[in-house]
Amino acid sequence: MPEFSTFIGLSIGMVLTMVSCSPAPPPPEMQTPTSVSNPTSEDHPDFSIAGKVQEIESGEIIILSPENQNIRLRIPDQSRIWDGIGWVAEIPIEIGDDVVATGDWEENKLVFVVRNLYINIVYLRGTADEVDKENLRFTLDDPRQGKNAVIVNALTEVYLTNDNRQGAFQDLQILPKEGEYVEVIGRKLKDGTILSVNITIP
Repeated sequence: MPEFSTFIGLSIGMVLTMVSCSPAPPPPEMQTPTSVSNPTSEDHPDFSIAGKVQEIESGEIIILSPENQNIRLRIPDQSRIWDGIGWVAEIPIEIGDDVVATGDWEENKLVFVVRNLYINIVYLRGTADEVDKENLRFTLDDPRQGKNAVIVNALTEVYLTNDNRQGAFQDLQILPKEGEYVEVIGRKLKDGTILSVNITIP
Protein backbone atom coordinates (compact mmCIF):
# COMPACT_ATOMS: atom_id res chain seq x y z
CA MET A 1 0.00 0.00 0.00
CA PRO A 2 1.41 3.45 -0.88
CA GLU A 3 2.79 5.64 1.86
CA PHE A 4 0.18 8.14 3.03
CA SER A 5 2.59 11.03 2.48
CA THR A 6 2.54 10.24 -1.25
CA PHE A 7 -0.93 11.72 -1.32
CA ILE A 8 -0.94 14.58 1.13
CA GLY A 9 2.54 15.98 0.68
CA LEU A 10 5.90 16.04 2.43
CA SER A 11 5.01 18.61 5.06
CA ILE A 12 2.24 16.80 6.92
CA GLY A 13 3.81 13.41 6.25
CA MET A 14 7.03 14.37 7.98
CA VAL A 15 5.12 15.84 10.93
CA LEU A 16 3.16 12.62 11.35
CA THR A 17 6.36 10.61 11.25
CA MET A 18 7.72 12.79 14.03
CA VAL A 19 4.56 12.43 16.11
CA SER A 20 3.86 8.73 15.72
CA CYS A 21 7.28 7.17 15.27
CA SER A 22 9.81 9.32 17.08
CA PRO A 23 10.55 9.82 20.77
CA ALA A 24 9.63 13.11 22.42
CA PRO A 25 11.50 16.04 20.88
CA PRO A 26 14.59 17.29 22.74
CA PRO A 27 14.67 20.61 24.61
CA PRO A 28 14.88 23.75 22.46
CA GLU A 29 18.61 24.23 22.75
CA MET A 30 19.22 20.69 21.50
CA GLN A 31 16.72 20.55 18.65
CA THR A 32 17.93 19.57 15.24
CA PRO A 33 16.70 20.86 11.87
CA THR A 34 14.07 18.88 9.99
CA SER A 35 12.89 18.86 6.40
CA VAL A 36 9.23 19.24 7.33
CA SER A 37 8.66 22.18 5.04
CA ASN A 38 10.69 24.17 2.59
CA PRO A 39 13.31 26.24 4.41
CA THR A 40 14.15 29.70 3.17
CA SER A 41 17.76 28.62 2.67
CA GLU A 42 20.13 25.84 3.54
CA ASP A 43 21.45 27.97 6.40
CA HIS A 44 17.99 28.39 7.94
CA PRO A 45 16.17 25.04 7.95
CA ASP A 46 12.97 24.54 9.93
CA PHE A 47 12.94 23.17 13.46
CA SER A 48 10.13 21.10 14.95
CA ILE A 49 8.54 21.36 18.37
CA ALA A 50 5.58 19.77 20.15
CA GLY A 51 3.64 20.26 23.35
CA LYS A 52 0.32 20.87 25.11
CA VAL A 53 -1.34 24.30 25.02
CA GLN A 54 -1.25 26.07 28.40
CA GLU A 55 -2.17 29.66 27.51
CA ILE A 56 -3.65 31.42 24.50
CA GLU A 57 -2.86 35.04 23.71
CA SER A 58 -3.34 37.27 20.69
CA GLY A 59 -1.12 35.77 18.00
CA GLU A 60 0.74 33.57 20.47
CA ILE A 61 0.31 30.41 22.51
CA ILE A 62 2.34 28.96 25.36
CA ILE A 63 2.87 25.20 25.31
CA LEU A 64 4.30 22.75 27.80
CA SER A 65 6.88 20.52 26.13
CA PRO A 66 7.42 16.83 27.00
CA GLU A 67 10.41 18.05 29.04
CA ASN A 68 8.08 20.26 31.17
CA GLN A 69 9.37 23.47 29.60
CA ASN A 70 7.01 26.37 28.90
CA ILE A 71 7.66 27.59 25.36
CA ARG A 72 6.10 30.61 23.69
CA LEU A 73 4.98 30.11 20.08
CA ARG A 74 4.32 33.13 17.90
CA ILE A 75 1.82 32.52 15.09
CA PRO A 76 2.16 35.26 12.43
CA ASP A 77 -0.49 35.79 9.76
CA GLN A 78 1.57 33.89 7.18
CA SER A 79 1.69 30.72 9.30
CA ARG A 80 0.06 27.71 7.65
CA ILE A 81 -2.34 25.90 9.98
CA TRP A 82 -3.13 22.35 8.94
CA ASP A 83 -1.37 22.93 5.62
CA GLY A 84 -3.91 25.63 4.80
CA ILE A 85 -6.89 23.23 4.85
CA GLY A 86 -9.37 25.90 5.88
CA TRP A 87 -12.27 23.86 7.25
CA VAL A 88 -9.94 22.09 9.69
CA ALA A 89 -7.76 25.10 10.48
CA GLU A 90 -10.81 27.19 11.42
CA ILE A 91 -11.54 25.03 14.48
CA PRO A 92 -10.24 27.19 17.36
CA ILE A 93 -7.20 26.18 19.40
CA GLU A 94 -8.11 25.46 23.03
CA ILE A 95 -6.16 25.02 26.23
CA GLY A 96 -5.16 21.36 26.56
CA ASP A 97 -4.79 20.80 22.81
CA ASP A 98 -1.70 18.97 21.58
CA VAL A 99 0.19 20.88 18.92
CA VAL A 100 3.07 20.17 16.59
CA ALA A 101 4.80 23.13 14.97
CA THR A 102 7.65 23.74 12.57
CA GLY A 103 9.49 27.01 12.20
CA ASP A 104 12.50 28.74 13.70
CA TRP A 105 13.64 30.40 16.90
CA GLU A 106 14.02 34.15 17.29
CA GLU A 107 17.56 35.30 17.91
CA ASN A 108 16.98 35.45 21.66
CA LYS A 109 15.86 31.77 21.62
CA LEU A 110 12.89 32.68 23.83
CA VAL A 111 10.16 32.66 21.16
CA PHE A 112 9.49 30.03 18.49
CA VAL A 113 8.07 31.54 15.29
CA VAL A 114 5.64 29.11 13.66
CA ARG A 115 5.71 28.33 9.96
CA ASN A 116 3.39 25.28 10.05
CA LEU A 117 1.05 24.29 12.87
CA TYR A 118 -1.00 21.14 13.45
CA ILE A 119 -3.52 20.82 16.30
CA ASN A 120 -4.46 17.43 17.78
CA ILE A 121 -3.18 15.62 14.69
CA VAL A 122 -3.50 11.83 14.68
CA TYR A 123 -2.53 9.12 12.22
CA LEU A 124 -4.44 5.85 12.42
CA ARG A 125 -4.00 2.61 10.49
CA GLY A 126 -6.21 -0.39 10.91
CA THR A 127 -9.48 -2.14 10.15
CA ALA A 128 -12.78 -0.35 9.60
CA ASP A 129 -15.79 -1.54 11.55
CA GLU A 130 -19.31 -0.33 12.45
CA VAL A 131 -19.61 1.68 9.24
CA ASP A 132 -22.59 4.05 9.56
CA LYS A 133 -23.47 5.37 6.11
CA GLU A 134 -26.34 7.48 7.40
CA ASN A 135 -24.29 9.39 9.99
CA LEU A 136 -21.02 9.25 8.02
CA ARG A 137 -18.85 7.63 10.64
CA PHE A 138 -17.05 4.37 11.33
CA THR A 139 -14.81 2.74 13.91
CA LEU A 140 -11.14 2.22 13.12
CA ASP A 141 -9.31 -0.46 15.09
CA ASP A 142 -5.63 0.51 15.18
CA PRO A 143 -3.36 -2.19 16.69
CA ARG A 144 -1.28 0.47 18.47
CA GLN A 145 -3.91 3.08 19.34
CA GLY A 146 -7.02 0.99 19.88
CA LYS A 147 -10.52 1.65 18.59
CA ASN A 148 -11.40 5.19 17.52
CA ALA A 149 -14.65 6.65 16.25
CA VAL A 150 -13.98 8.42 12.95
CA ILE A 151 -16.25 11.14 11.55
CA VAL A 152 -16.36 11.85 7.82
CA ASN A 153 -16.87 15.45 6.68
CA ALA A 154 -18.21 16.42 3.26
CA LEU A 155 -14.76 17.91 2.56
CA THR A 156 -12.78 14.93 3.86
CA GLU A 157 -10.33 13.95 1.12
CA VAL A 158 -10.72 10.30 0.11
CA TYR A 159 -7.98 8.38 -1.72
CA LEU A 160 -8.79 5.15 -3.55
CA THR A 161 -5.44 3.52 -4.17
CA ASN A 162 -6.59 0.65 -6.40
CA ASP A 163 -8.46 3.00 -8.73
CA ASN A 164 -5.89 5.77 -8.40
CA ARG A 165 -8.69 8.23 -7.65
CA GLN A 166 -9.06 10.96 -5.07
CA GLY A 167 -11.57 13.63 -4.22
CA ALA A 168 -13.74 15.12 -1.51
CA PHE A 169 -16.23 12.73 0.09
CA GLN A 170 -19.08 14.91 -1.14
CA ASP A 171 -18.03 14.05 -4.69
CA LEU A 172 -16.99 10.40 -4.34
CA GLN A 173 -19.56 9.33 -1.71
CA ILE A 174 -17.40 6.33 -0.73
CA LEU A 175 -16.85 5.01 2.78
CA PRO A 176 -14.61 2.07 3.75
CA LYS A 177 -16.23 -1.34 3.95
CA GLU A 178 -16.33 -3.25 7.21
CA GLY A 179 -13.16 -5.30 7.62
CA GLU A 180 -11.26 -3.15 5.13
CA TYR A 181 -7.80 -1.76 5.96
CA VAL A 182 -7.76 2.04 5.96
CA GLU A 183 -5.47 4.89 6.94
CA VAL A 184 -6.82 8.07 8.49
CA ILE A 185 -5.19 11.40 9.18
CA GLY A 186 -7.40 13.59 11.30
CA ARG A 187 -7.91 16.02 14.12
CA LYS A 188 -8.95 14.67 17.50
CA LEU A 189 -11.97 16.49 18.93
CA LYS A 190 -12.82 17.14 22.57
CA ASP A 191 -15.19 14.18 22.77
CA GLY A 192 -12.42 11.84 21.60
CA THR A 193 -13.77 11.30 18.10
CA ILE A 194 -11.48 11.77 15.11
CA LEU A 195 -12.50 14.27 12.45
CA SER A 196 -10.99 12.75 9.33
CA VAL A 197 -9.03 15.06 7.05
CA ASN A 198 -7.73 12.31 4.75
CA ILE A 199 -8.88 8.71 4.34
CA THR A 200 -6.92 6.21 2.27
CA ILE A 201 -8.86 3.17 1.09
CA PRO A 202 -7.47 0.27 -0.98
